[in-house]
Amino acid sequence: MTIDQDLYKEIIFDHADYPRFNQPILGANAKIDLVNRSCGDVAHLEIRLVKDRLEAISCRVNGCLISVASGSLMCERVINLRKDQIRLLIDRITSIIGNHSDEEITDPELQAIVGVRKYPNRQKCAILPWQALEQLIDNKSKNQAKNNEQNR
Repeated sequence: MTIDQDLYKEIIFDHADYPRFNQPILGANAKIDLVNRSCGDVAHLEIRLVKDRLEAISCRVNGCLISVASGSLMCERVINLRKDQIRLLIDRITSIIGNHSDEEITDPELQAIVGVRKYPNRQKCAILPWQALEQLIDNKSKNQAKNNEQNR
């Protein structure tokens, strides 16, 4: 199932013009700024993880509408998920966008963002917020493991 071009544009423009989850969060326990070196887009993410569950997220992207829309869509999909669920979704989305998977997405809004796989020069834009979240979660896991080791 694929969405038509008009709906694709509507979803992308809606999320780019009115990004969700773009306000700073109180009590963030991890933050990152990730730059897309090919175009200069910057994704600033803040998260609050509590017991491996994403309790709060903020994504502010200074860049193109694809990056902004992707960050907004990502936040809507990952809030309240466990880290393992988030990792699976990140792997799935980045694999599809990067043309490493022919898997179909049934979620119409996510279809809009994975539609950029047809445009290789836009793939990095769409993947940027997802990579930032992946790095935050992985670093949070490493820091948690390190703290657990120190507390033994």
